[in-house]
Amino acid sequence: MKFFFFSPEIYSLINGSETIGGSELQQFILINSLLDKQHKVVICTKTAEITKYSKYKLISFPYNKRILKYFYFFGSLVRENPDVICLRSPSNMAIVMGIYGLIFRKKMVYFAASDVDFDIESSVKKFNRTCFRIFIKMTKYIFVQNNNQMALLKKYYNKQGVLNKSLIEIRNNGSNDGDAEKKKFFLWVGRMVPLKRLELLIETAGKMPSENFVVIAPYTTRNKYVDDIIRMMSDQENIIYHRFVKRSLINNFYMEAKGLISTSTHEGFSNTFLEAWNNSVPVYTLGIDPDNLIKNAHGKLGAVFSSVDELVKSINRRVIHKDPEFMNKYITDNHGIDKNVEFLLGKLSC
Repeated sequence: MKFFFFSPEIYSLINGSETIGGSELQQFILINSLLDKQHKVVICTKTAEITKYSKYKLISFPYNKRILKYFYFFGSLVRENPDVICLRSPSNMAIVMGIYGLIFRKKMVYFAASDVDFDIESSVKKFNRTCFRIFIKMTKYIFVQNNNQMALLKKYYNKQGVLNKSLIEIRNNGSNDGDAEKKKFFLWVGRMVPLKRLELLIETAGKMPSENFVVIAPYTTRNKYVDDIIRMMSDQENIIYHRFVKRSLINNFYMEAKGLISTSTHEGFSNTFLEAWNNSVPVYTLGIDPDNLIKNAHGKLGAVFSSVDELVKSINRRVIHKDPEFMNKYITDNHGIDKNVEFLLGKLSC
């Protein structure tokens, strides 16, 4: 099959310049797996270097063309003539993909990236949301990351989604538990945006001056929120901040982490959770727990807390919230690349 992916920011993963977000990473893993399985893939993204990377066929998306970009995008779809067109996260280009799919009877696929994707009350721009809603109503194949997304899709669109687990390349036996003395800090990984609530990690660090914290948080725009967060971290002596870490080096940080702290208000199925468990690192989360996975594991994957104070109290008491063997089994059974991509291809063949 020939796949067409619309992913404006994925180019940063192709050239290794910067990590943008979990949505792009999941697409990148899927695209590489499809190529390994000898499928054809075309990627529409923000780049002028369309011939530089021989492994990937890239199409440059003209963001500065306003109205003309819709016709350009439709022309690109007609020219490439894919069997499957794929979208992940709401976009105004969804309307073009939907029209093309209907006219030429192509398979249209949507991959949910966050729990807010199907929430009509979310803050996505009205025009983008309208285009997205039309696309969803026309799309037969909708893959979700968790049961909450499944319920929202049914509630707002009266459509049935298919649960398809997030992907991760499983490390050797998935276990890097190592010597407890080599665990040096608590880790926070995510984009520096308000919904990630990095300020709660800073608050946690302030209440635990004897512990060290490492923050890996890229940002695309320097705004007031980013300025405030950077200033707050610089005032906190036990926080080390990295704006960017290459994907090839990210596991080095997990291997030295006592735990991963999550402070988000919304997620789909966080890549950082998978990366942590892939390195035998527990997840300490302030609310986010897809399908109550962590809670139902009873301390084997981490712990869920209702407040910063509750999190701090648990860490100070040195409560153990991990089971490396359980983590490895969970990752292997549920999130392996080949198993999930074959499941996806099976659904698309129906």
